[in-house]
Amino acid sequence: MLRFSLARGHQGNIKFGTWFLYGANTQGTFLVFAGPLQKNAQGKDAYAGGLYRAHGPQPATYDAAQFHPEAAVGTMSIVFDSASSATMTYSFTDENSEVQAGELQLYPYQFGCALPGAWNGSLCVFPMGDKIGNVQQLPAGCDTFRDACWKAAIAAGTVKFIATSAMMTGYSNRPVVFAYFKNTTAASGVTGLWNSLPVYADDASPAAYDIGGGFASQIDRVYGTPNGIILHDASSGLCFELAWNATSLTWAINGTGISTPIPCSQ
Repeated sequence: MLRFSLARGHQGNIKFGTWFLYGANTQGTFLVFAGPLQKNAQGKDAYAGGLYRAHGPQPATYDAAQFHPEAAVGTMSIVFDSASSATMTYSFTDENSEVQAGELQLYPYQFGCALPGAWNGSLCVFPMGDKIGNVQQLPAGCDTFRDACWKAAIAAGTVKFIATSAMMTGYSNRPVVFAYFKNTTAASGVTGLWNSLPVYADDASPAAYDIGGGFASQIDRVYGTPNGIILHDASSGLCFELAWNATSLTWAINGTGISTPIPCSQ
């Protein structure tokens, strides 16, 4: 999920929502919904109704005559669990005629990042599709997540986290985010390499890897995808995706280990 936004409409209690997603091919899909907010059986504020896909011009060149909403492509419900969290349940047919269904936890979008409410409620996890750069270097000697400096670096904002909906199929069903930072380990004759690691969102420990190592290339920005994370190499201008391989049970470039560039969406 790239973005989810909810706004009060102009007709009393009517709410209008938008859901912006990116597919495996990095192409965008925009879904919308509208309806009243009502109390459910548990006394919580909730919405339930149709989910629609719309086609039309970009907002900067908006023309109402070109706005063409489709018939409902699915359904969605949102239950507000608290003033700062909600649960969204959805089911819809995507543009490839495949049914997508599941449940997501929603949190406020604040200062360029979403609050995940997982192992650290103040942790910034940037949504999929956001371009993330300008990372800082870990303190000297911070080469394993067991070191106290790893969590200190997280608290200081040295490590940035990026959302993904990728699952480590066959290995773990724990939630994963990606950490992006510069490490202190010398590899390939280079110190302070850019590094991007899958990290368990519930305890901030790297998933299947330690902190040491990194990319020998000049990774100047990253952004999350449903498959994992896209890395942009500043020296070549090429992009590569780090994705999960369910056969070898490891994260690999393009999910295969074959370094074939993919289109850069940013």
